[in-house]
Amino acid sequence: MWRALASAAAAGGAVAAVLWSADLPVVAPREGSAFTAEVEPRLQDVACPGPVSVPVGDLDSPDPVLGSGADDRTIAVYTRGSTRRAGEGVASDAAIAASVERVGSGDVAGLAAITCTRALSDQWILGGATTIGDSARLVLTNPAAVAVEATVTIYGSLGKDAERVVAIAPFGQGEMLLEGVSPEIAALAVRVQAPGVGIVAAIQDSRLNGFQAAGTDWASAAVPAPDLVVPDVGAVGADSTAVLRLLAPEGAIVSLGLRTPDTDVVWEGVRSLQLEPGLVVDVPIPAVDVGAVTVSGDGPVLASALITVPRVSATVEGALAADIAWVRGQAVDEASLAAVAPGYTAALAVYAPRAGVFQLTTATGRVLVDLQLAADETARVPISVPAGSVLTGTASFAWTLRASDAPGFLTFVEPGRTDADAETVTVGVATYVPLP
Repeated sequence: MWRALASAAAAGGAVAAVLWSADLPVVAPREGSAFTAEVEPRLQDVACPGPVSVPVGDLDSPDPVLGSGADDRTIAVYTRGSTRRAGEGVASDAAIAASVERVGSGDVAGLAAITCTRALSDQWILGGATTIGDSARLVLTNPAAVAVEATVTIYGSLGKDAERVVAIAPFGQGEMLLEGVSPEIAALAVRVQAPGVGIVAAIQDSRLNGFQAAGTDWASAAVPAPDLVVPDVGAVGADSTAVLRLLAPEGAIVSLGLRTPDTDVVWEGVRSLQLEPGLVVDVPIPAVDVGAVTVSGDGPVLASALITVPRVSATVEGALAADIAWVRGQAVDEASLAAVAPGYTAALAVYAPRAGVFQLTTATGRVLVDLQLAADETARVPISVPAGSVLTGTASFAWTLRASDAPGFLTFVEPGRTDADAETVTVGVATYVPLP
């Protein structure tokens, strides 16, 4: 009996609550105040991968028989900021920095330079090979105080080949010999994804022709864009060669152009080139003394050029050695770029997508180069400035610095941004519970 009375009382209470709540006024939430502001992001440190190394053996222990090591080796890291170690590499709080290394003999003889860059959460590198005699050493540098986990995906002419996950300690490095993961890939590309603070990635591309060094250089990271310019693919001597490497992550139809100071070069078969998603393609570039390659696609693409420069072997009479140099495609925008003078015999290569005046200035404001260029014009001019000088170029041009050391040593120091785009954020206060 008492259970029935309790149930009836509860039911009555619920009905009363519903009737009482129905009489409450409905009040709309008040509009909160808000404001919009531009926020300048805090720039991370830049990082360089450190010295090149031989795939097997010790670079600091010259082998008089096989010549794998070298005792004529110099390396310099140019930076105007403070530095600290990041594994075998270097991190710096400078706006821009670069590493330039010359190895005169042994398996990795060559001139190799790389601009120290900031960490990226998603990046691609077009460069290297894993065929017989070729080594591709991926170096992942972490300039941050937190651990990073990076996913490395390897691509070749048949598309995706392998995937690995690498953990990198704070202020540390991880590396991978890609020939041990994906052998016999003649045209290599790598995607590195590291959510969070990101990672700095680079590939050391080293090649052998028998016992003769066939070149060593760094291939650096890039992000895809629909329109790119490779600002310098000019030959060095009659026997040098140039190859353009392309990849479209989602597929694209691209058109290629080869611009010289005087004319557009006829480049057969590249007016409409179909790039399948994730497939790496190498295209030979016609020989020109001074030239730039333009790449225009209906979707995001990546492009890099490999220049090979032969020289007479210093160890075997009548044999040929060589050096290689990678120069990547640039997306031309309104950002101002800067680069570090590499020393050696240096030259500026510049391409103008539209008519204008290009100036290259030093950190003190001195105009080093002043060029009036027509639309689609390219030029190369020698520059003379102390190694390590920071040079800034006019925005909306594609350009790079070429360094050479005769005979047959070649590399590029590519420009980078010294700032970051501001983010637009809206901050506001709104009521959470309606108030009467």
